[in-house]
Amino acid sequence: MFVDFGPDDRVLHSKAFLQEEVEYNLLHLIAGNPESLRIKTAEDHLIFAQTEGHNPWLWIAPEVGADQCRAMVR
Repeated sequence: MFVDFGPDDRVLHSKAFLQEEVEYNLLHLIAGNPESLRIKTAEDHLIFAQTEGHNPWLWIAPEVGADQCRAMVR
């Protein structure tokens, strides 16, 4: 299940995301744009964000197993 998130969401401040934040720092900018598509799993294991006309960004927590990862992406 996916839910909307915003620029101050706990997922952007979680230990798992912060360890990879530099690689995914554009997610902060996209999250601050109210017109962008911003969804995450309720468990904070996946973030998908996209501003119209640009490529989307996808982050998956490193502790997610391969089977669960494939299921979430589907």
